[in-house]
Amino acid sequence: MRNSITAKEYRIHCLEEKLPSHKGEKIFLYGTGANAKAVLDHFDEEYHFAGLIDPEKTGEVLFGKLVYSLEETDPEMIMITANVLSAEQIYQRINEYCRKHKILLWDMYGCDEILLHDEFYQTKYLNLDGWKKLTDKYDVISFVTADVFMSRDLFWEAKLNIRPMFKMLYPYLMQQGKTVIFTNNTEYSLPIQRKALEEAGYDLNEQFYIYNEEDCEHFYRRIQEKYTGKKILHIGNHEFIDGVIPRLYGIDTHKIAYSNEPGSKETKDHLPADHIPEHVPEKAEILRKIDEAEVISFDVFDTLLVRSVSAPEDVYELTARKCGLDVSRFVRIRKDAMQAHIHENIEEIYREIGKMYPLSEELCIKAKDTELQIEAQVLTGRESVVFLFNYALSGNKPVYLISDMYLPEAFLSDLLNKKGICGYQKLIVSCEYGMLKYEGLFEVLKSLEGDRKYLHFGDHYEHDITMAEGTGISAVYLPSVKDMALHNGWTSCIQQAETINERILLGLCLRERYQDVFREEGTSVRRYAACALTPLLLGFMTWLIRNVRKSTCAKLLFVSRDGYLLQKIYEQFRESYGTELPESLYFYGSRKASFIPNSFGEGWAQHMLIRAGDSTPDRILTEIYGLSPESVDVYDPELYKDSLEYLRCHAGKIEENAIQARQNYLKYMKNCGLQIGEEYIFVDLIAAGFTQNLLEKFAPFRLKGLYLARREMELEIKSEIYSYYDHYDGYLNTHYIDLERYLTSDEPSLNTFDIQGNPVFEEEFRTEEDLQEIHKVWDTILNLTEEYLKILYDMSDEIRAEFVDEVYRRNAEVHSAIRLYDSWIKREIKDNE
Repeated sequence: MRNSITAKEYRIHCLEEKLPSHKGEKIFLYGTGANAKAVLDHFDEEYHFAGLIDPEKTGEVLFGKLVYSLEETDPEMIMITANVLSAEQIYQRINEYCRKHKILLWDMYGCDEILLHDEFYQTKYLNLDGWKKLTDKYDVISFVTADVFMSRDLFWEAKLNIRPMFKMLYPYLMQQGKTVIFTNNTEYSLPIQRKALEEAGYDLNEQFYIYNEEDCEHFYRRIQEKYTGKKILHIGNHEFIDGVIPRLYGIDTHKIAYSNEPGSKETKDHLPADHIPEHVPEKAEILRKIDEAEVISFDVFDTLLVRSVSAPEDVYELTARKCGLDVSRFVRIRKDAMQAHIHENIEEIYREIGKMYPLSEELCIKAKDTELQIEAQVLTGRESVVFLFNYALSGNKPVYLISDMYLPEAFLSDLLNKKGICGYQKLIVSCEYGMLKYEGLFEVLKSLEGDRKYLHFGDHYEHDITMAEGTGISAVYLPSVKDMALHNGWTSCIQQAETINERILLGLCLRERYQDVFREEGTSVRRYAACALTPLLLGFMTWLIRNVRKSTCAKLLFVSRDGYLLQKIYEQFRESYGTELPESLYFYGSRKASFIPNSFGEGWAQHMLIRAGDSTPDRILTEIYGLSPESVDVYDPELYKDSLEYLRCHAGKIEENAIQARQNYLKYMKNCGLQIGEEYIFVDLIAAGFTQNLLEKFAPFRLKGLYLARREMELEIKSEIYSYYDHYDGYLNTHYIDLERYLTSDEPSLNTFDIQGNPVFEEEFRTEEDLQEIHKVWDTILNLTEEYLKILYDMSDEIRAEFVDEVYRRNAEVHSAIRLYDSWIKREIKDNE
């Protein structure tokens, strides 16, 4: 393209080359400005455009063409005639409509806008060989500097780091005689970018250019003019600036797919981790690779070991909280200190923290020791990878561990040993050698074993896979727990975890869900217990305890049967936090046991006839009102006008039975040590408040209900009841049926009480297999609760219902053969009820 050509002339030139293949098609021009007129003046005589589109000028005639709204047209092609920035806004507004109706959408440069956008965003993560193949056919390679060629440092916002992948690619490009230029489309200033390149060893002579143009369209025109006749590839991350505009000028584009780089700060838009391979190699294939290798190495963090928190920074926050330090200040300084001593160990990092904060030597030592203690608490072995580790050891081959880490070898060795990871040849830690993996740590490994066949396992695609392969070491990518979560749709949960308690809870949940690196997405009872029920119950428990602390209640009554596991969890919290929490009691209660002492009057008779459904009137008396079969007259429809009349005839017996039932229940309450006039917290899982409301009519004490969630009921319940889900209408509100299966006690439902105040139970309908499955769920929840409490800083930190509901939504599906049965009205409960 000649330097003298105008933008208008260039557009006409592009259309002259590309439009002929669409001659005879029904084409509308989107826009009514000077550009539309220019296209009409030059092409309409030959192409006979069908009209113009402009929603604000519909019905007008401009340049001899009628103006339509988009919906009034039936085009084969629409050409956007607005200038570049406005054209992008129009594209965003109408592209879905064009996709739906299969309409070709062009710009004034003859580019298919839908294809162009899609191609830019469908790129996948490339390894080094992939980048070489991509760039081989181009003469000029243009990199956006910040956020593409260099990544923003997670710990030091003003610092940029060259991506390891491009550190290796750049020498290859030079060897191939390519021209490399750098461009800028971020808020980073030129001096910061130039300094980062120079510090990385790039001599910015005349072969390199940094452009900082506000008018990016003119900028790409000048690039094309400067390198006329050469094939140009622009690598960026912005759909419009880096994907659309360069192609208008014949410059090919490629969108970088971000890697999981520790130490790099990517925006939330890039969380879906599109770089992750679709699947991990089959276990048998990996075992074959181990058999064929002579030396095996494993990355440590996020590969062999996994943290029970969402991110390493959570460890810093817990450290600050437990040491009484300002959280945000300490976390920021902790990151800065690590960046300043990236090749050194935690001792040097904390010396730097002592200066930057500043902290006394005593407090500095305390903080360091606290961080190490927390690391030991939150780290566990990743079972599926530990299996590979042990398999490699069983082959009598040297196995090494290699890690970019500031924790010293002695501490890590002891920690690994306690997690059952031992028997390896040597632990190679960056802080002991003053270099990271991409700076030569794999060469250290090779110097120990010489020219042999190596195999490395790691979770970081660039630092573990690319760098190992670049050193001549075969490598297998094992995605981290977090990467697997992101790849499987957990982005919203990760973004919604706000408080430290939420992030700890999420970390435990993700660890349990993706502990097995080979496991496909699926459902299981254990997974349901760990990832759906545990977050839900722990969120509810922390809310319950915050409310209990504000009250003057004498005791918590966990009502049977849903309160059985809840009470066990509460007692775990009490054991961890001492006597500051009130005592609890597993309190026997049921709808039937609380209804019968209140079964006076015709109002209840009418209500129970409705609830009883298909039950016969005589069965209503025995099953719902609790009368003995011998005291009930046989129901004869010819003797009674209707069922209600039949019940009226038994009113005396119903009342007599109610009085006895009330006395028996009061005897039970006395046996439990419940005091007249006290206030008790009545804890239930998901209920309407029916049982609590009926108990309050005769119990000699006050009840305040705290429920996980509250169901609606046709009867008006005036009891004082609050629920965790009070202000949040979430997924749980309509998907709670499995909670009834797994969280109820292993005793049958309560029927009534005998004269001594002892509970009398209904017949058990669950099988022994059902109860064993329920016990597995309880064990999982209680074990995770115990682990959570070891990490938990403060119960006063909120775990929001909307957060646990989002996690529950992700894990709520479970296939269960356990039947649900309403023992009061004697019928099975279906999943959709």
